[in-house]
Amino acid sequence: MEEEDNNSSETDVPLGDASTRDSKVDSELVMDYSNEFDTHEIFKSRDKLIRWAHQVGRKNGFVIVVQKSDGGGIREYLEGHSYAGRLSHEETFLLVDMSKSMVRPNEILVTLKQRDDANASTMKTIYNARHRYKVAEKVRRSQMQQLLGQLAMNKYIEWHRSCADTETVTDLFFAHPTSLNLLRAFPKVLLMDCTYKTNQYLLPLLEIVGVASTDMTFSVAFAYLQYEKEDNYTWAFGLLCSLMDENTLSSVIVTDRELAHMNAICTVFPATTNLLCRWNIGKNVLSNCKKMFETKDKWEMFIMSWNMLVMSSSEEFKELRGNVSITALEIILAESKRASSVGIDITTCGYVVRRTHGLPCAHEIANYMRENQPIPLSLVCSYWTKLDMLSTPHTVSEEWTCTPELELFAKRFEEVDPDMKRFLLQKLRELAKSDCTFLIEPEVKSNPRGRPKLKIETSTRREPSVFEIVASAQDSYPPGVIAKASVTTKNVKTKKKEKDVIADGNYGFRAIAGLMGFGEEGWLQVRKDLLKELHAHSDHYWKLFGSQERIDDLTNILAYFEPNPRLDRWMTMPDMGHLISSFYQVVLVHLPMQQCLTFLPLRSIPTSAASRKEICIGFVNNNHFVQLILEPGHPILPIATNWRRYHDPCAVGWNVAYSSRVQHFKSPINRDVATIETVDLDED
Repeated sequence: MEEEDNNSSETDVPLGDASTRDSKVDSELVMDYSNEFDTHEIFKSRDKLIRWAHQVGRKNGFVIVVQKSDGGGIREYLEGHSYAGRLSHEETFLLVDMSKSMVRPNEILVTLKQRDDANASTMKTIYNARHRYKVAEKVRRSQMQQLLGQLAMNKYIEWHRSCADTETVTDLFFAHPTSLNLLRAFPKVLLMDCTYKTNQYLLPLLEIVGVASTDMTFSVAFAYLQYEKEDNYTWAFGLLCSLMDENTLSSVIVTDRELAHMNAICTVFPATTNLLCRWNIGKNVLSNCKKMFETKDKWEMFIMSWNMLVMSSSEEFKELRGNVSITALEIILAESKRASSVGIDITTCGYVVRRTHGLPCAHEIANYMRENQPIPLSLVCSYWTKLDMLSTPHTVSEEWTCTPELELFAKRFEEVDPDMKRFLLQKLRELAKSDCTFLIEPEVKSNPRGRPKLKIETSTRREPSVFEIVASAQDSYPPGVIAKASVTTKNVKTKKKEKDVIADGNYGFRAIAGLMGFGEEGWLQVRKDLLKELHAHSDHYWKLFGSQERIDDLTNILAYFEPNPRLDRWMTMPDMGHLISSFYQVVLVHLPMQQCLTFLPLRSIPTSAASRKEICIGFVNNNHFVQLILEPGHPILPIATNWRRYHDPCAVGWNVAYSSRVQHFKSPINRDVATIETVDLDED
């Protein structure tokens, strides 16, 4: 047994007779817990005895560790011990809940230790527990199956677009019914903007936010867009419009000055006023105007005048109270202060507040002040009089039926060919059960904004805006000098595009899983797929490999489904190249230092160039596979010899399209590089 006592010094002396202990530790205080372990209970097994001892130990504030004696005694420190650092059921539940709330692992650990002073968990404990939860939650589903399943489970309304050839998701829109009810209650004003670096695929996230009459915001919908182009925005806004009734369309939409964004609003919401965000306007003033001032004092004087122009002070005003929101009252208060100087002249007033907010302007308020009359409620837009959370009643019947659409589907189903029937049934199944989708997650791409960068950015920290660069520059400049902000980047010396994978012995299968869109963690699925291919066509591969012994060897390698396999369970080439290419119907390029080959499907009819998928893996340091991304039109490595000998007649033609590109590869390579799969020892 080991015990920890915050009031005692560390010692290697085991528990025993009290007098013996006192003689060895001199004046140090050692507490005797031996009475706590006195019992007349008879235990039926050693495990039950140990379980009882553990419970007594925890009750008294220390941990009991059972281990074999090695002459060195029991360890003195329990920090980091797997048993001592284990999490209780309540702590595990708290960890999962905090992880769902996007709390960082180090903050989770701090919280657990604050709740329990005796907690001996470490960061490794937290990471392991989070990993176990994610694995259990995913249950061997793909990323898209997991996402769509979660959206369906939480009752989100979801639409998506995908590439027709690859089924790769391009755009995804989702909204919660509760958010839509709030939108129907407060439909007048919407705020829209894109945020970045929220996902590993670097897709911009469009956030659509509503504003209540109390000046509080609420989320309406979200959309992952492939690009910030007018077509993507129009698609997302069209879906949003379909969720709104004709009498609940927004009157005002606030955005930044993204032209594609603004054009899409004009297309989908032609009657809506599009306003620029005041915050963005202020930051643009900072970005573009600060450099025009020679000194800090002149700049501060200008920005003070600008803020006084944009923001106006308010005074007490008690009219309309109880009928409109506080925010509307504050705006009317500001206009009432202007009324004394503006008068009833509409030109001097500018008619701005009436057009942008639907509230009485200064010249209107001045007219009522002259007549000593209160401002009538009819001058205030109904948006500001909405003081409850009840949704606006629907103008159409709430009775929904899908019978006409199902009849149209059945009619079309009977008219199409078998291949189209299979496709329609697949789409219908996806609608009925989202987690059965065949969609593939988007490819990780570079920053979709601005010019492409050579270096792939993996940081989740957003790029600084221009106004932030300007604000962080020198505030005071000598006369005649204008500050210029610049951003310096490191030169990238190589154009080679590669992506490393985790080096755990499954790296070859991880590389294939990543290239096929499964993600690195899909290595287990790749092992199973290749094993299935090998067994389903064992006669064919017996001829190709030349013996049953080689098939048995490959079966032994592929049938290992645990992490961190030994050397004899690693992926081997070139034999597995035929399995990969034939099962996934892809062109596989294998690029090691010595034996460069291309593998083609053995038993399938050649596909068109547009739908053909080419993947490439590299073998480095004689012990590790990586993913390689080849440029379009790249040279093709020589076709594997065994493909030429043993492919089915239907596969003839796969190599025709690559003959010129193979020759392009052969011309500059070194003679030490092998370009054939096997060597016939009988040839002279």
